[in-house]
Amino acid sequence: MCRKCLLVGMLFVLFVSGSLLGASPLEQSSGADGIVSVEAEHYDEIISNDPHTWLFVTEMSDGFVPPEGWSGDGAMQSQPTQLGGGAGLQGTDFTSTSTGLIFQVNFVKTGTHYLWILARGMDGNSDSCHATLDEEENTTAYRIDGYNNNYTWDRDMMDGAGVATLEVPSLGIHTLGIWMREDGLTVDKVVLTTNPDYTPTGQGPPESPRGASATASEPDPAGGAQDVVRDIVVSWEPGKYAAKHHVYFGDTFDDVNTATVPTAANLDVNAFEPGSLEFGKTYYWRVDEVNGTPDRTVFKGEIWSFEAEPYSLKIPGDAITVTASSYAKEDTGPEKTIDGSGLDVLDSRDATHSNLTEDMWLSAMPDPSPWLMYEFDQIQKLDQMLFWNSNHSSEVAVGWGVKAVDIETSVDGVAWTLLPEPRELAQGPGIFPSEAQVVDFGSIPAKYVRLTVLSSWGGILPQYGVAEVQFYALPTRPREPMPESGSVDVHPNTVLEWRAGREAGQHTLYISTDQSTVANGSAAPVTSATNSLDLASLDLQLGETYFWRVDEVNDTESPAIWAGPVWRFSTPSTLVVDDFESYGNLSPDRPFQTWLDGYGYSADEFFPVTYPGNGTGAGIGHDIWGPASPHFDGAIMETVNTAPGSTQSMPFYYSNTGGSASQTERAFADPQDWTVGAAKTLSIAFRGQAGNTGTLFAMINGSRVTYPQTPDSSLWHFFNIDLSSVNTNLQSVTKLVIGVEGSNASGMILIDDIKLHPDAGPVDPGSSGLPLIAWVSFHNDDTQPSAGASGAGFTEAPDKPYTDLLEANGYEVMRYITTNAPDPAVLNAVDLVIVSRSVASGGYQDAGATAWNSITTPMIIAGGYTTRSSRMGFTTGGTMVDTSGDITLTVNSPTHPIFAGIELINGTMANPFAGVVVYPTDGTTAARGISINNDPLNADGTLLASISSAGNGPAGGMVIGEWQAGATLIHTGGAGTDILAGHRLVFLTGAREADGISSETAGLYDLYEDGAALFLNAVEYMLP
Repeated sequence: MCRKCLLVGMLFVLFVSGSLLGASPLEQSSGADGIVSVEAEHYDEIISNDPHTWLFVTEMSDGFVPPEGWSGDGAMQSQPTQLGGGAGLQGTDFTSTSTGLIFQVNFVKTGTHYLWILARGMDGNSDSCHATLDEEENTTAYRIDGYNNNYTWDRDMMDGAGVATLEVPSLGIHTLGIWMREDGLTVDKVVLTTNPDYTPTGQGPPESPRGASATASEPDPAGGAQDVVRDIVVSWEPGKYAAKHHVYFGDTFDDVNTATVPTAANLDVNAFEPGSLEFGKTYYWRVDEVNGTPDRTVFKGEIWSFEAEPYSLKIPGDAITVTASSYAKEDTGPEKTIDGSGLDVLDSRDATHSNLTEDMWLSAMPDPSPWLMYEFDQIQKLDQMLFWNSNHSSEVAVGWGVKAVDIETSVDGVAWTLLPEPRELAQGPGIFPSEAQVVDFGSIPAKYVRLTVLSSWGGILPQYGVAEVQFYALPTRPREPMPESGSVDVHPNTVLEWRAGREAGQHTLYISTDQSTVANGSAAPVTSATNSLDLASLDLQLGETYFWRVDEVNDTESPAIWAGPVWRFSTPSTLVVDDFESYGNLSPDRPFQTWLDGYGYSADEFFPVTYPGNGTGAGIGHDIWGPASPHFDGAIMETVNTAPGSTQSMPFYYSNTGGSASQTERAFADPQDWTVGAAKTLSIAFRGQAGNTGTLFAMINGSRVTYPQTPDSSLWHFFNIDLSSVNTNLQSVTKLVIGVEGSNASGMILIDDIKLHPDAGPVDPGSSGLPLIAWVSFHNDDTQPSAGASGAGFTEAPDKPYTDLLEANGYEVMRYITTNAPDPAVLNAVDLVIVSRSVASGGYQDAGATAWNSITTPMIIAGGYTTRSSRMGFTTGGTMVDTSGDITLTVNSPTHPIFAGIELINGTMANPFAGVVVYPTDGTTAARGISINNDPLNADGTLLASISSAGNGPAGGMVIGEWQAGATLIHTGGAGTDILAGHRLVFLTGAREADGISSETAGLYDLYEDGAALFLNAVEYMLP
């Protein structure tokens, strides 16, 4: 049978236990049984009525777990779980007093559906439930029981009332509800079927897949959105069956909910433009999806709402500086008027204020010239001021509140403009609540507002008070940048967008890698008539951080220019052509449907035309169809051997019978521009295997480039192609071919990340001619620290100084992620392996120890924890002690090559070997010292150097030791006894992580000058 014709199983979406609200509904099977099957923990919603709810459990309250385990991740238990049943839940009206598990189902059959539930009750008082369709109570799926201390499928109702059924009135989306009747019932799985004779067994039928919704979903703007632009075009994700769309739009929920005449009917697009909206008004809308012929079924949509943008926005208190003529005491200073203290609701025009003294400003007494001045962080176009006057409990009697006042504005703090009205403010009531007064500014530009108090309401004491002030301004500046400020990996040809300022006529942009030129407006300006800019015209570079600013311009307004804030984004260091992560076993995502090979593929629902193959001996993907294949019924893609940082690679099998080259080719439906970001190199990551023959080549639009070495190395290599040498139009790349030529050449190559680089590309391991060292640690690359290290503030691998030292002294270094299953094909292909201190020792125990001891390449081990008898077995115990300061070493064999050039006094280093270091991320946090395994060496080991004296570490503890190939190592677990396959040197260096910080920060460089010289001597000595 053709490998391309065989369908490989069915794909079911697996969900993590928990609410799937917003996910697609369960799809009813169209088969004879009309099955709907769902794990209880994959609910869409829980309806709770305090104290009743449902809780995800992996064992019941009495400790019960089914002998064969739950049918999914666990089950759902009605809560609380005290025995005795839930009072008041056994009668009618349970939907308002009980708790329900709600599941969305897309029914493709109507009529009677029979309900089965797999559940268990702890006793006779916790063994029943109800069921509903669309949350409507009924008598046909009521008081379902049979679970008294019994884990079983059941559908019977109490008192011989029959079996539980639900009537589905129409096709489309309905909700299935399982409702608590007695607390403590644990529900595992639920099944609906149209077949009255169907009986589930075991764990029941597979869970139904979730498909696309029949109703409109994913509204834009999202439900409940606020501050929505008034010229919005609303849109939605159409339902699965929709051919047309009816839109209902208005400013009243009930009108939209009950409307039968659409605002816009039979739309062909999933978008609607409602016209200019009113400031601050709430709008409601719904979309009914209309099926195509013949039935023209209408699926009523849910009601969504949003609030149009307000006319003006509150200026936040942290953008205002307030001063005053005086204040009575520290806790009644002028800052009390903008800190929100005393308001019942922050940031609301309807907020009311308390009558507490500590929530207000009170001037000194006497204050002969009282005033308050507010300075904004930038000029604002002021709309209104909300003013809460003094509201002390004795306000009516004493009258501290401001009465007559001059309100002035200024853009520079020098020239002031007096507001003509109002000049008198109302007195506070002295009780809670106190409402705000509104002062209109009439859209005047201002950076300062000054309130000069002319009189108080009491008129007796020369002392004055104000409770709270809020300012509102027109949003004249740009905001809400897309991508968000600080975004990374932004494509150099992306389109910048932003929320335009209210009065903008056009937009002036400044973009540069120099933040200061953007901030001061000296960068070259770019003009846009819309609130977007396509960066393709600006020739941005890869691996750069760009700063940008938008100035809103309108020459008919004053001021004519509103300068925006400075935003930033970073472009990626590389651009991905194909990372092979999206391919899988099922059409249309099979790799050979994109990367064409010699076998081709059959027509299916996604590819209506059969592709017979390209006539070469290339085969893409593992053979998973033939029972004789080692990959039978497995994955087409390779998931074990991948490039660093990747999760899968693409197998390319080739066999050049007849002398023709084998090749795979990918055609780009949309021509690719490979000059974007000043790309210079196309890099193809690949890994060969022993025995491969032939010459690897690539063709870009037919222009051929060959790889200079035979692809038979098990290392991950990089086929770096200098794009300047490729004779083609790189702005319109339509085809990429990868192949192997050579008469009768054959083998298999794994292909991974294909990327564009702005430089010469990654170093191709082994291509330099220098000794190649595999540095084993947590970290993928010198500039890519692991997640734990990154979370601790590192932007580079914490152990990078070691790889820097090696590269500076003539070695080529490739990083290898620490693992308990090292790949011998990779590590045996390098010249030296160094297992750094930056590893988890758990990867070097049991079978992991045996795997590492079986590597034939010479190896240096830098971490004491991995040498213990419970790990690799270089020592006879597990005692660990950290050094606490500078240490020197006593040398047992001064003539050994690794001590060449090291000054010794009576066999001890004259200068320190290593010390305790601090974290470079803050310069203060102290790491712990070198971890010393203070137990005797394995019998076959040779102690070369130990700590010279007590004080900063365990005197006599091994720092350097040697084991020859063939030595016997005894450890716990795994093979237990290993025969070393290669030469080993223990050379302890690298700080232990600081207490409380991720272990992935271990391995900080801690060597002094003589220690570094010893390390380099050791590397030279261990190289074959």
